Amino acid sequence: MKTRVVFVIVIIILMASIEEFAKAQTVSSVTVKVSPDNTTVACSFTVSVPQGGTTIKDVHIDPPKRMKFDRPPCPVNVNSPSGWGENFSSERYSMWSGGHAGISQNQSHTFELNLNKGNNDVLDFRQCTWTLTTNGEIKWKTGDVHSTDNVGADGNNFVLPVKYINAGVDPGSSSCIGGEVIVDLATSEIGYAYQVFFSTTLLLPDVQDINGQAIEIDTANPPPRNWGLVIRRQRGAFEMDNGTAQCEILIPYRPEIVGEIFYAVGAIDLDSDGVFDIYTEPERIEIKNG
Repeated sequence: MKTRVVFVIVIIILMASIEEFAKAQTVSSVTVKVSPDNTTVACSFTVSVPQGGTTIKDVHIDPPKRMKFDRPPCPVNVNSPSGWGENFSSERYSMWSGGHAGISQNQSHTFELNLNKGNNDVLDFRQCTWTLTTNGEIKWKTGDVHSTDNVGADGNNFVLPVKYINAGVDPGSSSCIGGEVIVDLATSEIGYAYQVFFSTTLLLPDVQDINGQAIEIDTANPPPRNWGLVIRRQRGAFEMDNGTAQCEILIPYRPEIVGEIFYAVGAIDLDSDGVFDIYTEPERIEIKNG
C-alpha cells in the first residue's frame, strides 16, 4: 500500500512538472535585429505564439528610464498586423489590435520600424523595453500584461535610438572641503540648454515634487545656503561640436559640513513647457574631510 501511495505521489509530481513546462512554452518570443544606415534606422522584431500560447493583441515599446524617443521624426513604414492601430510618441510606441485579430497560437508576425533620423546623427542606441498585452487597447492594466523584457528570445538586445543626457562626476574632482566637484554632461540634444539641479532628497521615479518635476530628486530642497557651496555653470548650453558641458561646485573649507550628502541631476526641457523631459540618474556627492 505504501508503495502505491508513493507511486501515485510521483505521478502527481510529474504531471505538475509537465503542466508547468507547458505553461513555460506559452511565453511569446521576440527576436530583434537592428541595422542603422546614414539616414534611417531599421528595427525588426518577431512576436511568435507557440502551440497552446496566449493570443497577443498589442505590442508596446518604452525607451529607457530618463530618456525619450526621437519625436519628430516618427517611425515610417510600420507593418503592424492588418487593422491594428498605431501610436508613436516620445514616451512610447504602441501597436494595438482593437477589434481586429491578434497573434494567436502557432502564428507569428514580424514588425518592422523604419525611423528617419533626420538631421540628428547624435542619437544613441539604448536598450528599450517591449511589453506584450492581451486586452486589445492602447492602454492596459497589470493583469493585461503577458510578458515584458528588454531582450529577444534569441538573446539580442532590444535597442532603438533615443534622446538622452548623461552626467558623471569628473575623476579629477574633489568633494573634500576646500575642493571642487566637476559634473561632466553630454547629450544628443546639442541645440538645447541644460540645467543642473541639486537636492539633499531623493524621490521615487515618476514622483513629482511641488515644482512639478519628476526627475528623482526634490528640486524644492536644495543644499542649505549655510553650507556655502558656490555653483558655476548650473545652466548653460552644450558645446556645438560634441554636445558636452561642465558644471562646477566649489566646496568651502568648513569642517562642520563634512559628511553632508547631496545629489546632482542634469536635465533638459525639450518643449519649453517648464517640465524637464530627459534627465540623468542622480549623482551622489558626499562632502569629505581633506
